[in-house]
Amino acid sequence: MRAAQLFLLLPSLVLAAACSDDGRSQDLPPGEATLSLDGLVTEQARVFCQLLFSCEPDGSDNLEARLILETPAKCQQFLLSSGTFDTGDLVRAVEAGVVRYDGAAAKRCVAAIGQSCESLDFETSPEVCDTVFVGTVAVGGACQRSEECSGATFCAKTSSTAGPVCPGRCTARRPQGAECDSSSQCDDAGLTGAPICTYTQEGQGGYIGRCRERKVGAAANVGQVCGFDEATATTTPCAEGLVCGRNPRVCVAPLARGASCSPDSSICAGTDACRPENQGGAPVCGPIQVVSSAGTSCASPTTYCNPLSLLTCEAGTCAATRPLGGGRGNSCDRGDFSLPCDAGLYCAGAEGNRFCESKLNLGEACESEDACLDGSCVDGRCAARDCRAYWE
Repeated sequence: MRAAQLFLLLPSLVLAAACSDDGRSQDLPPGEATLSLDGLVTEQARVFCQLLFSCEPDGSDNLEARLILETPAKCQQFLLSSGTFDTGDLVRAVEAGVVRYDGAAAKRCVAAIGQSCESLDFETSPEVCDTVFVGTVAVGGACQRSEECSGATFCAKTSSTAGPVCPGRCTARRPQGAECDSSSQCDDAGLTGAPICTYTQEGQGGYIGRCRERKVGAAANVGQVCGFDEATATTTPCAEGLVCGRNPRVCVAPLARGASCSPDSSICAGTDACRPENQGGAPVCGPIQVVSSAGTSCASPTTYCNPLSLLTCEAGTCAATRPLGGGRGNSCDRGDFSLPCDAGLYCAGAEGNRFCESKLNLGEACESEDACLDGSCVDGRCAARDCRAYWE
């Protein structure tokens, strides 16, 4: 499933989506004129889950997440426990006075993002969101993340042959056409749409990111190209009743239950998905079943053992596994629905058998940054913590 892409992108927005007036509520908690920093985290999870469950699933990207999380309330509980909306660094920056937080702007931002289901692409945010966290560090000043920088700037991290140079420095955002690594580096001066950093192959070299203006094209009909074009930074939606196919990316009518399909390209209607039939038959559109009880068969490719019920599919049967997340030795390998290990632990082990283990000390061999207790993984060894410049 690809729901992981959705959850991994959430923190890049600072604020998630509320809900619009097409059958969804965009009301915030009654009587609140502003959102506190603590309330912001809870509100992000609440409004995102409302949007996830009220918007039509885009293929299987959000469908399986909805089936496993079951309800907006369970979705909210999972997001809060998983740390998806962790604002720890920002809270410390606000407490230190390096960043100013505007709770009234946060409320307006949440409502503005929720005007459309397109908010689920998490590529851009409304202009009002730029004033939620306001930096105080001028160009050239030291920074840890872009919210600390004032005006049209971002926190740039430089490198040397010995590794990252800390701290970062507040740097003027780059104009259209300039090279970039993330959208936070791109200036919006003179633009109608939001700035975005997209990658295209140039000449005989590799892919290079450049600042572009995000645009939305006219709705396409059956057989016409749809989706996002990196070269032009343009999203082309499909006309009503159509969906954007996966391979090729052209507008198609979703397939009815029982219709022949291709797992790599077809999109089925409603909450169905393209899965091979039992007994090795041809793939057809059919329902997905999420099992929450051990001992149930998972031989069918349309059956999933619920990872939040501590189940995994072993030898065609849903079997109980170790507790999920938390203490040392607990499982941390549930794909999209993993929960974090406790403080001082990281997710160790090989794929399919990952577990919470104590973090490593400086100088110890490592394979990932989160394995190191107080630093970064540089050239396979835990080294002093690098600069925490904010990269989207």
